[in-house]
Amino acid sequence: MGAILETETGLPPQALLQRWQEVLRDPLPRETPYRVELNRWGTIEMTPVRPYPSRIAKRLADALEGTLGGEAYTKLAVALPSGLRVPDVAWCSPQFLAQHAAEFAPGNLALSRAPELCVEVMSDSNTLGELKEKADGYLAAGAQEAWIVLADLSVRVFGPKGERVSSQFSFDLVAWAREASVP
Repeated sequence: MGAILETETGLPPQALLQRWQEVLRDPLPRETPYRVELNRWGTIEMTPVRPYPSRIAKRLADALEGTLGGEAYTKLAVALPSGLRVPDVAWCSPQFLAQHAAEFAPGNLALSRAPELCVEVMSDSNTLGELKEKADGYLAAGAQEAWIVLADLSVRVFGPKGERVSSQFSFDLVAWAREASVP
């Protein structure tokens, strides 16, 4: 990576994106069954991709689009102060998509701001602490809410001021969990 020096809190955003570009050019991460992310120092972190959490993320993305409109993604890189992360689900309103259209253009590496809603689906390879840290990162990067979907499909909702009892979005989490649990 050359002579780029990290700050006390990690790599500067441009250096993190440069590191991400290096990772994307390497065929090895693309060929592994892992979700690849970078921590704030530009070090690769890999999480196993498992069928059940992937299925839950897909069902949630479809339900968010069907209920809220906009677009939901299951693979979308977001540059955060805590590193370059790929939420299990990222939902963007039409307004967000319009404001950040250039960042969705071919050749762009990652969003510079978190979409309104970022979701992590817990699997047996995660700890609640690490998912909460990611949720805090999404909120610090502009997300209005971050959700953590637990193994029983209950959802913990977080906003910029901490954990919330319910979501600000017009989305019935209880009904979704009931529908998502059907095989």
